[in-house]
Amino acid sequence: MLVVNVRSANTDFARELSRSLTAAGFTVEAPGVAPPEGILVIEVLDEPAPELAGLFSQNIILANAGDEALANQAIRAGAAALINKPVSMATLAAKVQLTATQLLEADRLRRQVEKLSALLTEEQTVSVAVGMLAERFHLSSHEAYNRLRRHARSTQSKLQSLAAQLVRNASTANELFRAAGSACAAPPTTPGLTVE
Repeated sequence: MLVVNVRSANTDFARELSRSLTAAGFTVEAPGVAPPEGILVIEVLDEPAPELAGLFSQNIILANAGDEALANQAIRAGAAALINKPVSMATLAAKVQLTATQLLEADRLRRQVEKLSALLTEEQTVSVAVGMLAERFHLSSHEAYNRLRRHARSTQSKLQSLAAQLVRNASTANELFRAAGSACAAPPTTPGLTVE
């Protein structure tokens, strides 16, 4: 969901912009109301005070043409857009729509990156666990993976959780195969070298 807040000392301008944005299909709420979690808020600020910039997720800042100080402030605050006045309501509504599209896409991409990063971490953990088992029990990577997977299924555990446990505690490798009833032989012993 997307909510737009309009802040302006000019109440007529704020009212007109709110009507225009509502007519364009946006939900317009009073400024200063903290949005519920997961709600994207775009704030349209008409010459904002410094303490207002960055109050919500994104800002579209309206400024008088040539106001470099405000332009610099807007950039530092991470404004989504800086629009020079005067500006038509149609142009402003279109800019809000464009900003909303960009922010929603950025949010989607951020979530996708987080998901892929988590998957990569899980896959790396499984790969390390498979490598440990393969080395310890003289198995091929394929066989080590299959045995790890079989044990995860037989114990109704997630493969990634079992692999993480194995990586955290290398002595779990012996227990893992014993508990699974696997025919995996213990590695050859070397005097002075323990499997634990």
